[in-house]
Amino acid sequence: MSIITKKGDDGKSRFGGRIVEKDSELLETIGTIDELLALLGVAKMKNEAEMRKRIERISEELHQIMGVISEYGSKEIDLEKEIKYMETEIKRIEDKEESLHKFLETGNRLDEFLNWCRTVVRRCERRVVSLSKQQKIDEDILKYFNRLSDYMFMLSRETKE
Repeated sequence: MSIITKKGDDGKSRFGGRIVEKDSELLETIGTIDELLALLGVAKMKNEAEMRKRIERISEELHQIMGVISEYGSKEIDLEKEIKYMETEIKRIEDKEESLHKFLETGNRLDEFLNWCRTVVRRCERRVVSLSKQQKIDEDILKYFNRLSDYMFMLSRETKE
C-alpha cells in the first residue's frame, strides 16, 4: 500500500472515522501536539537517561490526549496525577535553581530545544482553548498544557551541559 492515497487532495482529511477540513480546529490542535511530539523526540536524543524518561512520560501523555481530543482513542483520561507530578517537579527544580528574576540563559543545545518545546506547548494550549469552543474538552487537558509549559521552562533551566 502506498503512502500516496490522493484522498486529501480536496483539502479534507479522513480522521477518526470522519471527514474534516484540513484547517479545522481539530486538525490544528492534533497537528500542533504532533509537532510538539516531534520536537520532544529530538530533545530526547540529546540527553541523559533521567531526562529521557521524563520526556518519554510526557510523550505518552500527549499520545493519550490526542486520542481523547480526536475521539479516536479512549474517551477518559486521568491527568490529575500527571499535573501533580509536574507541580512537584517544578517545586523541586525551583528549590535548587537560582532566582527566577533573571532571563533564561541559552547556549546549551538541550535547554534551547526544551525552551522551543515550551513555546510549542503554549501554542498547543491556545489550540486546545480554540477547540474547546467547538467540542467538550476535559478541563484537566487545559490544566495539563498550562502546567506542561511551566514544567518545560523549569526543565530547560535545570539542564546543564
